[in-house]
Amino acid sequence: MFLNKTTVITSDLEYGYPVFCTTIIAFSAFNKIVSLISIPALVGTDPCTWRNLIVSGIHGLIAGIWGCLCLLLYPELIEDPYTASNPFIFHMVVFCSGYFVYDFIDHFINGKSLQQWEVTLHHIACIAIFWHNWHTRTFIGYSCIALLTEGNSFFLHSRKLLRICKFGYESILYRVCVVLNFVTFILFRVLPIMIVFHGCYFTYYRHPNLFVVSMTTLCTVIVAVVNSVLLWRLCKTDIIIPYYRRVKTRDIKQRLENNNSKKID
Repeated sequence: MFLNKTTVITSDLEYGYPVFCTTIIAFSAFNKIVSLISIPALVGTDPCTWRNLIVSGIHGLIAGIWGCLCLLLYPELIEDPYTASNPFIFHMVVFCSGYFVYDFIDHFINGKSLQQWEVTLHHIACIAIFWHNWHTRTFIGYSCIALLTEGNSFFLHSRKLLRICKFGYESILYRVCVVLNFVTFILFRVLPIMIVFHGCYFTYYRHPNLFVVSMTTLCTVIVAVVNSVLLWRLCKTDIIIPYYRRVKTRDIKQRLENNNSKKID
């Protein structure tokens, strides 16, 4: 139920753990459903990666839409994230926390924890801080803003799906996805993390527990580092490497044209 203003209703927050557990079960069930669908023959990846990308993409889409609705329906979320909270915002944080637990377990079961260390580190930081926030009903607004990053995850996973489905950089669909990926990276990853970090640094005095503020700041820094690594990989794969390939191709064509002109002369 939507509220006219951001106020916390204790009776609604009692559904936190049921929503948390239901989310884990629901994504586990969805994973099983996806595993029953045959992987396209042209896909050059293992079934675990294919399932994870689809499930993670769906979560990113849901969380992205949910987060945007929170901002549109409750502008107070930007005006004062520290006090902004209501059942709609609260349960988004719970929902995403449940997904992170599911995905962490899925990576562990499939032996991907060390291979994808940045994802594991990201999930540990998110699970720790978001669970604490909705369990203690603190920093809910900041948590919601931080979770806007999941809106970019939809395009990030869509990009990966296009790559393993053999869509090259010259494909229009892939190029559109790359542009949307970089745009949402700035809007949904960089800006929200800056807002959260600013709030942790300048409004620390509003929270009496210095340990919680320190942990929130630490987790924010960890997520910022992970995002920096991710941004570098995206720039390298979708900008730097294609640029040098185009330059190399142009040079080869130029040399061939010069050789042909010399032969004619």
